[in-house]
Amino acid sequence: MIIDIEWDKAPEDATHACINPMGGWTWMKANLLGSFNHYWSQRFSEWKLRSSLAGEITIPRPAKQEGAEWNGEGLPSVGCECERRIGSDIYHVTVVGYHDGEVVVFQHDASPEYTGVQHGYLRPIRTKEQLDRDHLIKVLNESSMSHAEDMADAILEDFDIARKGAE
Repeated sequence: MIIDIEWDKAPEDATHACINPMGGWTWMKANLLGSFNHYWSQRFSEWKLRSSLAGEITIPRPAKQEGAEWNGEGLPSVGCECERRIGSDIYHVTVVGYHDGEVVVFQHDASPEYTGVQHGYLRPIRTKEQLDRDHLIKVLNESSMSHAEDMADAILEDFDIARKGAE
């Protein structure tokens, strides 16, 4: 069961998402003691009293940090969007926390899911220029040319100089 929790649609004071055993979910609000005594009523657009959480899973709201960018050094902060590498595939993820030495991320594309990742498999989101360079290297490698990376850098440098001259 995959549930995409859209935190940007949560009420401002929601502290958790609550997933019930049937696969449904709602927003929850913890009190000062950490117990959940309110749930969000979609029907009435207000908080309602709640008595128990039998068999339900609660997921804390990620602490979204404004401008949470990461340069690839150290660990990415919670709320940071980055890329996850699995073999030659790259996936867009958001860091939601840390657990047992792994970075817990929400993977947006392919099959959306929460998962733990060793930080070495994460990297900052590439710029358009970096994506273009990677594509050029791939094309050159597929054409059996040696030194594809050096050739790609030289081609892109020449292209950049020509583009700046035309401006």
